Amino acid sequence: MGGMTLSESMVTQTEQYRLVLVEDDPISATTLAFMIKRLGHELVGTAATGEQALALAAAHAPDMVLLDICLEGDMDGLEVARRLRASEATRTLSIMFLTGMEPYEQLERALPVADCFIQKPVKFADLSANMHICVQRRRLEQRLAASELRYQALVQDAPVGIYQARPGGSFITVNPALARMLGYASPDELLAAMANPATQLYVEDTRRAEFTSQLHAAGEVRDFESEVYGRDGDIFWIQEQAALTTSTTGEPLVEGFVIDITARKDAELERDVTLHLLRQTLDALPDPLALVDDEQHLILGNRALCKAMAVADSRELAGMRFADLLAPRSRKAWEAVFARFAEDGQIRQVRLLLTSHAGWHVFTISPYGNPAGDRIGAVCQGRFVAPDVLSYEVEGTAEP
Repeated sequence: MGGMTLSESMVTQTEQYRLVLVEDDPISATTLAFMIKRLGHELVGTAATGEQALALAAAHAPDMVLLDICLEGDMDGLEVARRLRASEATRTLSIMFLTGMEPYEQLERALPVADCFIQKPVKFADLSANMHICVQRRRLEQRLAASELRYQALVQDAPVGIYQARPGGSFITVNPALARMLGYASPDELLAAMANPATQLYVEDTRRAEFTSQLHAAGEVRDFESEVYGRDGDIFWIQEQAALTTSTTGEPLVEGFVIDITARKDAELERDVTLHLLRQTLDALPDPLALVDDEQHLILGNRALCKAMAVADSRELAGMRFADLLAPRSRKAWEAVFARFAEDGQIRQVRLLLTSHAGWHVFTISPYGNPAGDRIGAVCQGRFVAPDVLSYEVEGTAEP
């Protein structure tokens, strides 16, 4: 049967590589060239000396150089490989050494520059398999290197703080954003100044221990908020996300992200103070008052409303609808008036009977807005109406 043998067809690669062959023995060069072409690859040039090999590699940018270690002239294959690796134009191509000696005799000198060896006389199947392994390995290394460069660029340019640290707490690397956040001019300055973040960074002495405990228990930490010191002693808030991982050498690492949440914390504090003052003001009113959203759910109820409803704390009213506070006979009137208020935002009044049987109240419904002026609910303020001023005709009436 003519053509390739079965073993040859099994190792033929579907992807075509471009190769330079460097072999000073004419018979070996002819045999190897035949094998390369039968495998479906492109032989872009054959060289007999190191100088010719370097020129061909620079001119054609092949995927691989098949390189005999022992060459005639002043430059052997090892020197050719070192120069290929040193050149920016050829440093990423694959290099397969061809040797008539046992590979271990050349291993120590060749490892830094070779991707693989193949023993002479070269067998067809060995050549095919090793070519594929060498090229794919080199391409994988290039992709990994490119990914690492992209990762480093993202880390360096990221608007959030990024760090790697040892499980004990000391930083290994930090990005410029984290250095700036903490008040340092550069990552190197931060790393030099902060030998022990557990004692130098966190305001609370136990905070890093709590962080570490959560990290080892779950393998990660999410939304961990802490007060920290900046370089000049100023105090601000950060939020950390971190996970346990390992380096390429197997060393345990902590990788984390940090954002400055001081503005949010200040806003929360301002909100809490405002709500506290508002509650104090509302609790001082003698009449029942409630803040409700557009779905009529209670946001806040004052002390007088709690007293009228016979509850000890306004938190017992949280989430209830205002209609739930009313006697059944008053709910229809309330729903009708609130619906009209929701449509036009105009102040309305309605007489209602509370479920606590505290008596009839005239409730005034007024718009309640956010700082931007958008209506987000209503203020419902009641005024007690003595039974002797109410007639049968007005009971259950929606409006005066």
